[in-house]
Amino acid sequence: MIVENLRLWPVLHHLSKESLLDIVYLVIYGDKGPSDYGTALYITRNGDVFACGINSYCGKYSMQTEIIKHGGNFLEGSMMVKELSGIELKKIVQSSEFGAGLSANNNLYLWGNASSSIMLGKEYIVMYECYTPDTVCKKCSTSEYSPSTIGGFDLNKCTTCDWYPTYSLQSPNSPQTPVKTFMEFCDMVVVLCSKCGQWCSFVAVGAFDLYYCTPCNALQESIGWCEESTAPRKVQLDHSLKVVDVACGMGFLVLQTASNNLIVFGYLGCNFQGYIDNLDNVVIQNFTCGGHHLAVVTNKGALYTCGDGSSGQLGYDWNEDMGYTTLRKVSLPGTTVKVCCGLSSTACLLSDGSVAFFGGNNAKQSITMLKQYTFIDIACATLTDLFSAKTASSGVYFWRSPTPKLHLKVDACDCIEALLGWPVTYDRALSEILFLKQTLPCNKHGFSHYAEFYGQKQFSDLTLKLKDGDFPAHRIVLFNNSAYYKKLLTESADFQFTDMTSHDPHTYRNLLKYFYQALVKELSWQDLLNLYVLAVNCNENEVVEYTFRRLLDKLDKENIDEITRVAKSKELSALLAECHAQLERMLQLTKNETSSNQESDATKTNQNDTESTLHIRSS
Repeated sequence: MIVENLRLWPVLHHLSKESLLDIVYLVIYGDKGPSDYGTALYITRNGDVFACGINSYCGKYSMQTEIIKHGGNFLEGSMMVKELSGIELKKIVQSSEFGAGLSANNNLYLWGNASSSIMLGKEYIVMYECYTPDTVCKKCSTSEYSPSTIGGFDLNKCTTCDWYPTYSLQSPNSPQTPVKTFMEFCDMVVVLCSKCGQWCSFVAVGAFDLYYCTPCNALQESIGWCEESTAPRKVQLDHSLKVVDVACGMGFLVLQTASNNLIVFGYLGCNFQGYIDNLDNVVIQNFTCGGHHLAVVTNKGALYTCGDGSSGQLGYDWNEDMGYTTLRKVSLPGTTVKVCCGLSSTACLLSDGSVAFFGGNNAKQSITMLKQYTFIDIACATLTDLFSAKTASSGVYFWRSPTPKLHLKVDACDCIEALLGWPVTYDRALSEILFLKQTLPCNKHGFSHYAEFYGQKQFSDLTLKLKDGDFPAHRIVLFNNSAYYKKLLTESADFQFTDMTSHDPHTYRNLLKYFYQALVKELSWQDLLNLYVLAVNCNENEVVEYTFRRLLDKLDKENIDEITRVAKSKELSALLAECHAQLERMLQLTKNETSSNQESDATKTNQNDTESTLHIRSS
């Protein structure tokens, strides 16, 4: 996209060319169609966030405004959003009534009129003391606590006065008191089990009814909470959760975690809070949300959807009995490269250059294939059913649901420009070259064409200094595939060398192979661990997810102690949590095997005794 063309959106008329070139991420929202009004939030290269347009969702700011004909205040110019500036915000998503932002260090922020309604409030957070031996009851001061095992947790309970010591966020525990944080039952919110994804009931634990999954025998720990305010504020998430991506629909928010989970908050057929049911345990490559549904592209190019399918937007026959939060596979005639969700429809770009389109009608299994051209990109105006697509010959078309009749957009150079005046998201880092890299056919050796330039001086325009020598690199490859280099090259493109001698050269070359999509031999667990640590330090989230999942596959009794030690020393909380969970599973397996062996021995002893008795009687 020609950046200066962003000024064609009326809400950005006031920005100079220099200001437009300074934008690295932009969302325009607030109207369901072309309008002289609307709201924009954008992130600049130095990390500041600005709002312009109708002054809503981000709190009230003292700046000159004008009253517009439909009511409300329209900002004259741009206003810095101080709460979101200087925190390295990397992504903004916006629904009809709330917004969310994700920072480079994976902190989540919420704002807007309805943002407090999509999460359980802090008044529903209850903390229970973990069982601590030889501790006298604080209430009666006569007996020591005994362990009360409920839903997989050992909690302090006084056997004399039948009391559980509890705390709230208003009256918290001391740092020296170990606690577990749970959610008090609220009949207006459905909590989905963190283990099986099914609806939770509740169980009484002392003075509170807590969310509880009966099939899993699991109390539900708190996912997070935030203060009630229309202005931006940080969400207090459970420390074990690492959010790597975020998206939202009309009235719900979805988080993707580093452990391959999707967590939903808000209204998606019901008021939900909890884990999307990933029945097939697919690896999530990326996901997006529509008005009342979401779609997932897996690492193998399969498409899965869930949510409200009453308009056919899920791609399969759906009814309410199937629920709203279980991912199901969509049958398509090819692998999915990219998916866009509209208000009540879905478009998928397939690897052969065709587009599959469904939704916006009552024909729940009707999938229309667009094969008139070879398409290389698609887009959708946010929370609308207006789509656009670009062809290999640079033609740009648009269509509206429910009838995918293509209309040529003569003056548009890409999919975003075809949606002029409508709500859109613009990410400067997402170039067409990145997209072509995903769709270009592999060569006969089975790897990306970028791999041909790995370690080659041909077309090299950047040198990386490694401990074992110089590495000839290519800016366009690193810019499109590395979060670290994208930021570095965005801030300055004048340097010819960058010093990476502080890193292990073998590990760094493995990281570069990932960026170049080169063939990588099966890595040992030690190499995977080193690559994971390096990726975390460099904020390379895709590599983090890639190595994290493969490390978990390689966890065994031979290496778990060393991996746990490294995770603890490097403060890698997500990996450490998985190590502890794996250790618990190993211990439980050992106990089960021991118990089984004891039962087997007892059975054999009984059989021998019976045989001896029969022998004596027969004698």
